[in-house]
Amino acid sequence: SMESYSRAYPFIARLGALRELEHAKTLLDEGSVESRRVHYRDHLAPRWEARLLGAATSSTVQMLALRRACLEVAGLGHEAANCSELSARLARKAGSVTLAQSDLRDAARLGASSDALLIAEAKLALVDNSPASALRAYTMLEPVELDVRAMRSKFGLLEYHEGGSAEGTSRAYVASREGGPPQRRHRAALRRTLAKRLVVATDCLVEAQMRHGA
Repeated sequence: SMESYSRAYPFIARLGALRELEHAKTLLDEGSVESRRVHYRDHLAPRWEARLLGAATSSTVQMLALRRACLEVAGLGHEAANCSELSARLARKAGSVTLAQSDLRDAARLGASSDALLIAEAKLALVDNSPASALRAYTMLEPVELDVRAMRSKFGLLEYHEGGSAEGTSRAYVASREGGPPQRRHRAALRRTLAKRLVVATDCLVEAQMRHGA
């Protein structure tokens, strides 16, 4: 029954935490930080992600805190920062602003991307749904790039016209294939950050009851 499951779940969660500690120990068995990073990416991360998807909301924060500590001990600061960012996002959605702020400070300490932190902080500023907070969040995101030509040049986008000509009725932008895989991955990451920034900035303007060009 659900009542029996509710009583048993805390013990199941503790057993899961012990299992994750055992998994984390395998990271320390790897010699270098880079080999630990590969081991985490190929073996631990998929397993941990599956467990997180099946976990109850009440235990998710504790699981992420444990993982963050394990990854930090293993010298994987970037991966530990990702745990802090995810924990902050879950706390924000639950309305726990203070906890979300604490997690973002941890993420910054662990070397999280400044762009990712800025977007997360702007989203957090929107929690109270007031026009003043929305304006403050938008100010945090400025400058927001709105010039399509500038974005095309900066992020390696090629304009595509349906039918192969400028007279086509449909227009889109596709990623350039120039450069090697590292360069293409870098441009893809920049494009994702730009897209998130534009979406959050638009949410801020809507929340502040503003219009573009006003």
